[in-house]
Amino acid sequence: MTLYRGMDRAALDAAYDNTAAVANSAALLADFDARSARLRAAMPQHLDLRYGSAERNRIDYFAAAPTARPAPILIFIHGGYWQMRAKETFSFLAAGPLAHGIHVALPGYSLAPAITLDGIVGEVRAAIGCRLDRATRGGVWRRPCAHHRVRLVGGRASHRDDDGSTRGKGRAGDQRYF
Repeated sequence: MTLYRGMDRAALDAAYDNTAAVANSAALLADFDARSARLRAAMPQHLDLRYGSAERNRIDYFAAAPTARPAPILIFIHGGYWQMRAKETFSFLAAGPLAHGIHVALPGYSLAPAITLDGIVGEVRAAIGCRLDRATRGGVWRRPCAHHRVRLVGGRASHRDDDGSTRGKGRAGDQRYF
């Protein structure tokens, strides 16, 4: 039975199975894990910072060396077709941006089918909404995410405390709001 664009279930499953499509995927993933373990061991200060209540609702934050100017934050959302992998596998990717003075955050999120795609997007938005205040705290996770929320609309973010007050507005990706 055709399910999507002429593909049946077997063809769809094969199209989304990069593990089978890449001949040496097991060796590549083992290398990713080893390189990530080394970076995580060297920079353990801000790992598994909670942003929500689900088991995988944690962020790893790798702070670049302090500078006189606030640094940007790169957010890497791991792949896996929403069904596999974890942020820990991809920690090694932080090394490049860190070498150029860019902070890196890797949010984890629940996976399908335990959660819907809308639920995953909601978790990623919650992770992005968590504030890392590099400008005033030198890249340190400042306070629990439950104390504030960010509304992402049309590529813009506004920060609101629980009391509804707005302290500032910036573009999504602005160093004050990631």
